[in-house]
Amino acid sequence: MTPTNFLTLSNYFKFIPVEYGKDKKIDIAFRKILPEIVEREDWKYGTAFMEVETGNILGIGIDFENHRAWAAYENELFRHYLQQLPDLELKNVDFFFYLVGSRTKLDNAFKMPENYPSEFAFSVLSETYGQILYAYQFIELMICCKELSLDEKLPAALNDFTKHFNTRRPYLFEKLKTLHLPDGTNLFKLIAAYTPNGRNGEQTMHLGFLTRPSYRYTYEFINIAKKYL
Repeated sequence: MTPTNFLTLSNYFKFIPVEYGKDKKIDIAFRKILPEIVEREDWKYGTAFMEVETGNILGIGIDFENHRAWAAYENELFRHYLQQLPDLELKNVDFFFYLVGSRTKLDNAFKMPENYPSEFAFSVLSETYGQILYAYQFIELMICCKELSLDEKLPAALNDFTKHFNTRRPYLFEKLKTLHLPDGTNLFKLIAAYTPNGRNGEQTMHLGFLTRPSYRYTYEFINIAKKYL
């Protein structure tokens, strides 16, 4: 099956703007998918990914404003990446949804970028085509940097680094600027260029966020999608 065949799925799935507390089905989905969020009082809007035929909510995310505009843009990205999706392998579909959720528009996303700056990272990050998406990828790259001390390579320290990356702690980014992969590539520059960040693929110092694979929901989508292909 060629990648363009998957575009038909845009007729059967879509992103919709949602508001917590307005619809029982949406509220149940929030509690199921994002249980840690529903107790917060600083949000009420989001976007949900649903199967059109059944109304089944497969994924949900929060937004603090402009949730209607974001839902429209996510549908645009959904169609954009369906035309690139090479297959329905779990790793590729999970990468696909990360890109849509990051609101980043890349061309040739399922190919390693030309002139990729690090031969070492090229191998480590082949699963996500050179992009740094997952916390475990970030950790693997960090522990390969000779400048990191033995204490800093302990699991507790590495977990803190990951948390502080996403909470944008300045000390960590200063540290990343001093770290180099075995082939000499500066880790900060690599991360700055290859963490999808919603800036349409520009290589900027605006960093994306680390996450973990969402294989459970990805697998559910794959099984449902197959009936439409």
